[in-house]
Amino acid sequence: MQQQSISKATFAEVLELISLGQLVKAEKMCKEAEQVLRITIELAPTFAYDLTDIGEYYLQYQRMMDYWHEVLPDRVLTVQYEEVVTDFENQVRRMLEYCELPFEESCLNYYDTDRPVRTASSEQVRQPIYTQSLHRWRLYEQHLDELKEVLEPVLPRYRKYEKFTEDNLSDFKGP
Repeated sequence: MQQQSISKATFAEVLELISLGQLVKAEKMCKEAEQVLRITIELAPTFAYDLTDIGEYYLQYQRMMDYWHEVLPDRVLTVQYEEVVTDFENQVRRMLEYCELPFEESCLNYYDTDRPVRTASSEQVRQPIYTQSLHRWRLYEQHLDELKEVLEPVLPRYRKYEKFTEDNLSDFKGP
C-alpha cells in the first residue's frame, strides 16, 4: 500500500481540534477492522477490501496519533474501547472532564432519543452499551493472519486488554 497523506481538510480539522485542546482518541484496533469488513461494500472505503490495506491504514493512524501525543502531551485523550464497554459511566465522566463539560445523566442514556441516525452503527446507538461484541473478532481469528502480521508492531500495546476476552466471548449472542 502506498503511503497516503492527510488531506488538507482533514489536517485543518485536526488543527482546529488541537487548537481547542479537545482531541479524543479511540483505540479500537481489531473492532474497527471487523466493522470495516462488515460495512456494505458500496459504502466501504477502498482500503477496506484487503486485510493488508486495513492493517497499513491502521498503522498510519497509530503513527499519526503517536505524533500528536509526542508534540502535544496531555492534549490528546486516549479512550480505549474495552474500557468504555466495561466501565461506561467512569469513562464517560473521564471524557467529559477532559473536555471540561458537566456530567449529565443523559450522557449515560444516549440511546434514549428519537433523533435520526445516519451512520453504519445506527442500530447500536439505539441500545445501551453492551459487551457481547467485545473481542468478537476472535471468532474470525483464523482468517486474520494477514492483518495480525501487519499489525504486529503495535499489538503489544493491546495485550493488556486480552483479559476481557475469556469472560466476554461466552456472552456472544451471534453476529
